[in-house]
Amino acid sequence: MFSRFYSKSRTRLVDNEFDLDLSYITQKIIAMGYPEAGINKLIRNNIDDVERYLDKAHGTSYLVVNLTPTEYDQSRFHGRVMNFAFEDHTAPNLFESVQLIKYLSDFLTQSEQNTIAVHCKAGKGRTGTIISCLLIFMNICASPVDAMKLFAFSRSSDGKAGVENPSQRRFVNTFYVMNQKIKDFYNAHSNQTLQKYYLDLVQTESTFKQLTFTVNERVLLLTKTMRGYEPIEHEPFSGDVVLSGKSIMCQFHTQFARDVFKVEEDENWIQIVIQKEELDSGQADVIIRLRKVQ
Repeated sequence: MFSRFYSKSRTRLVDNEFDLDLSYITQKIIAMGYPEAGINKLIRNNIDDVERYLDKAHGTSYLVVNLTPTEYDQSRFHGRVMNFAFEDHTAPNLFESVQLIKYLSDFLTQSEQNTIAVHCKAGKGRTGTIISCLLIFMNICASPVDAMKLFAFSRSSDGKAGVENPSQRRFVNTFYVMNQKIKDFYNAHSNQTLQKYYLDLVQTESTFKQLTFTVNERVLLLTKTMRGYEPIEHEPFSGDVVLSGKSIMCQFHTQFARDVFKVEEDENWIQIVIQKEELDSGQADVIIRLRKVQ
């Protein structure tokens, strides 16, 4: 069967009626591969089979969470679908994720029967990121390591179908370390309480002439100078950062950089040191120098 071969070591739900790329992380939290309606249902989950299984196993007490940009017909799963898209091999927006995770936690605690089925494309990285944070938020796991390990070994026989991307793992660690603060920020409903910065300089060993520094979807173009990579524009910012180039990729949140990176700081500046192994892709360490808005 093509779908079984394609899912590799991922734990499948197999009985006399179903054979699905679907794993129970807990009794109420499911991770699964994308439910396909087209030709790809030959190598992935058939959406008809997934819907039939969820209806049979959980009646009207389930919610499907789609983490991909590819939405399916709104009539599927009787309309019980939440779309929360972010790209593969990336971490999601922090504050939007907090709202999602809080909503899912509330849904699961409303009834003993309520169950969620979360998926991205393969049901690994993006799915594991959100579910690991949910396990932390609901106090099911005591640490990010425990949460990601529970997901990985529930999702696959060898523990390899888990959260492996550095930015996604950092996201889960950030969520754990700053869990109480994240809840406070959620209640504030705004990024206005965050320290704002100006980007001064990015230093790394690279031959490329330009890098991009994206903050909350606003793109700053960096050009190579004698000092390093400097921004063309200077506007204050705070929030989710994506540093990217042809051979560099890294994500973090400015408010929580101190908790996940080596940082040097005084009253005016903060310098973030990102080691090569902390990058999603890259061949050398990266130093980001930010000036605090007073």
